[in-house]
Amino acid sequence: MWYGPLEQAFAQSNLMYNVQIVNAQEVKGEKTLDMSKRYFSDTFGGRKYHKSATASANRMDLLILENWYIGELSPLELYDFGGGNVVAPVPDIGNGTSNGSYLTAHMFAYNTCFNLANAAPRSGLYIQNAAVPTI
Repeated sequence: MWYGPLEQAFAQSNLMYNVQIVNAQEVKGEKTLDMSKRYFSDTFGGRKYHKSATASANRMDLLILENWYIGELSPLELYDFGGGNVVAPVPDIGNGTSNGSYLTAHMFAYNTCFNLANAAPRSGLYIQNAAVPTI
């Protein structure tokens, strides 16, 4: 799938409109055709295009999702506060300083470590410095 910003989806749609305009010039009649579509295209080059507002404006990434996986370095478990205790009392810091007392609550935390990895980094590609369209 392709991953990129909304600006590049606009640029792709603009290119498609230009092709439609060239093809529409051969149409006979006195009225112009309505070629404006409501939504951007869902594909680019035959592959799904995932639009994101947080993607870099001048970059598009081609991701082969079958090659990505999550590697687990440490399994999910309760955090050990020491001595085998997985539950700890909550200190009372109501006025911003601890006066040595504790609340009637207990806290616990989970601990894990994992990483997102790509089994075949050369199978994907990216396009950098792609032209950002202006209106």
